[in-house]
Amino acid sequence: MVLVDDEHNDLFILADRLRRANVPNPLITFGKATDAIGFLKAAFINGGKPSGQPPCLVITDIRMPVLDGFQLTGWIRAHRELAHVPVVVLSGIHDPRELGRALKLGANACFPKFPRAETLAAIVSRATRPGTT
Repeated sequence: MVLVDDEHNDLFILADRLRRANVPNPLITFGKATDAIGFLKAAFINGGKPSGQPPCLVITDIRMPVLDGFQLTGWIRAHRELAHVPVVVLSGIHDPRELGRALKLGANACFPKFPRAETLAAIVSRATRPGTT
């Protein structure tokens, strides 16, 4: 599972809630969408030799500098090697237009920050269940 957020404290809170919810999936965190793309590209695209399966899920913030969650979602959807990976957008901005835009770009779900541990576990379970992407 890949978690992307430019706010270090937000990464910590989300990772902690995933841990408290006993989500078993390994977690890789990135503070920048560009770093997440670099990892995904090196590991799974353009003839790169994958070190394993693509991530079971990408959870991203919307608002980040340089490359935002909208662009990250669009980038993932544009690459056939990753197009099947579920993307969940978490946002501190509760604007229905932003959440709608994320869905139009291919996000599987959008939620406000910060879901409780139980809610986050349900989000991960639903997003990673076979046949839900």
